Amino acid sequence: MSIAWMAVAIEDPNPIHIDEEAANKAGFPSVIAHGTFPIGLVGQMLSEVFGPSAIREISIRLQAPTFPGVLLEAYGEVDKNSGDLEKGFVRVKVHVRQASNIVAYGDVLVQKS
Repeated sequence: MSIAWMAVAIEDPNPIHIDEEAANKAGFPSVIAHGTFPIGLVGQMLSEVFGPSAIREISIRLQAPTFPGVLLEAYGEVDKNSGDLEKGFVRVKVHVRQASNIVAYGDVLVQKS
């Protein structure tokens, strides 16, 4: 149901998100979730660590589809060689896994408090 509601919220009528048969015809084993799910997970993870107002820039690439019923896990590591540490900004290298597959990756600029 979350995928169907997301389709409505972001006005994405592509049937591969809500119709199993359409997803199968497109070559997927089931419907696929929108890229907003792994991106949102990254935002949630970093908001919990740094606070929501600390996130300044998100650059995420979607690499593989995500499927309902399979756990998504977000990971991040501060890149000590980037950002402006003197002004309190750091880049966090992030990726999201579904099972053993990386489905999204990128970096986020955050301001440390």
